[in-house]
Amino acid sequence: MGYNAGGYGTMTFPSQTALDAWKAAEVSHDAYTDWKADLDGSFLPDEPVARRLARLAKARRDTIERVAITDLTVELTYDADGGMFREGAGDLAALLRAAAPYGAQGAFYFVGTAGAERDFGTALILDGKRAKVTRLTGAALAKAYGPAYRAFMKERLGPIYAQEDAAHAKKVAEKAAKKAAKKPAPAKKPAKKPAKKPAPAKKSARSA
Repeated sequence: MGYNAGGYGTMTFPSQTALDAWKAAEVSHDAYTDWKADLDGSFLPDEPVARRLARLAKARRDTIERVAITDLTVELTYDADGGMFREGAGDLAALLRAAAPYGAQGAFYFVGTAGAERDFGTALILDGKRAKVTRLTGAALAKAYGPAYRAFMKERLGPIYAQEDAAHAKKVAEKAAKKAAKKPAPAKKPAKKPAKKPAPAKKSARSA
């Protein structure tokens, strides 16, 4: 049976200068050796944060990967099927972890979502100087599924999925309409002529 997994959380920079420095910094998953199981995969090359952010901005229907920046705050909204999560979570975590040297403070939680809630979780905590990756179990895992998680599912993922479904349905309808318009109108069948009634038989002289 399939499942989904994703991530949520925020971090805040101390200044615009610090935020800009993060954007110019290099993202490298290999720069760290303490990744936990959910985040130890990496498929993207080392590249500047700004380029990674631009890459994420290209929406894909099968995955939600949004890193929104508002003033000095960065917010993660992430959800994917299990396979895509295993491929992408590590690269997303590396992007966020690259903010640690620039004074960012916050927390991100990578957890099972639809079909895997409370099955697993990993936290990325930034304290303004460094970042720490922690495998979540017991009470810590339960806390990751608290009010912040419920708000993430309802207020972040819910509207995004609804919007994407509506856009997808519109595209399907438009495609079907174009296909129907290209089809030639069916040829009209010629009207059938009414069958001729046989002429009445002539009466013979005898019958007269």
